[in-house]
Amino acid sequence: MNEVRNVLVGVDGSEASLRAAEWAATESAARLVDLTVCCVAAEGPLEKALVWEPDFTRDRADHVVAEAVARARRAAPGAPVTGEVAVGSTSEQLLAHAARYGLLVVGSRGLGAFTGLLVGSVSEQVAEHASCPVVVVRGETANRRLPVLLGVDGSAANEPAIEFAFATADRNRVPLVALAAVAPIYIAPPIGYPTLPVPDTHDLHAVAATRLADALRPWAEKYPAVVVEQRPVVGRAAPELIRATASCSLLVVGSRGHGQLAGLLLGSISRHVLRHSNCPVAVVHS
Repeated sequence: MNEVRNVLVGVDGSEASLRAAEWAATESAARLVDLTVCCVAAEGPLEKALVWEPDFTRDRADHVVAEAVARARRAAPGAPVTGEVAVGSTSEQLLAHAARYGLLVVGSRGLGAFTGLLVGSVSEQVAEHASCPVVVVRGETANRRLPVLLGVDGSAANEPAIEFAFATADRNRVPLVALAAVAPIYIAPPIGYPTLPVPDTHDLHAVAATRLADALRPWAEKYPAVVVEQRPVVGRAAPELIRATASCSLLVVGSRGHGQLAGLLLGSISRHVLRHSNCPVAVVHS
């Protein structure tokens, strides 16, 4: 992960994307890097139009960028903010641009090609294939004084997400809540038994606690100023993470792993977290 590279935010004129621009401006100011606001204008036949007009013209894209740049500058006065318009496929252009940046930020809902961002092809391609971390800004506001929440699964692929979460908490001077969930496995009872056997939650809790301690130890040593709350839980990862986002400023998860976070962005966990988180979600690739 490269902390010094600039931040890119994709906008389309929707209120959600404008909030993403504000979040990105504050983040770029905290990182002491520049922010680029990018709007992708359509090319080709009318069915590729991006927003509320049948043909998303360059003039409209220029207007969208200007509005988003203004919002970003108000959110972080003095921060270097520039705007640009790209032409082509939204996901392809954002992915191509992301290769030059340290962070890509998008809103959770939008217009046209951004409509239903988290359930459509644009979000899946951007979140899964971006070469840099992706933040999807959710919620009406993002209180950066709240703790950063980290999903830990104990895999090597989770390491970049752990580093991202520690660096963010350290930069914002907020605590880090690290959550590892181990789900109980119920086995069908033998014939004649009236109920399912109850799993030993004490042992499962110990497994989650060990997973957390092992994964966090080197990063806690690297970031000694970060106050860490280790939260081992017995349950399914997605609901536990979503519940915890109610009191956090950012949820950080990896794009691959094992256990409860395995196949994130490909299965039900990613869909639940990205659709239902109460705060912005950062997806960090290994």
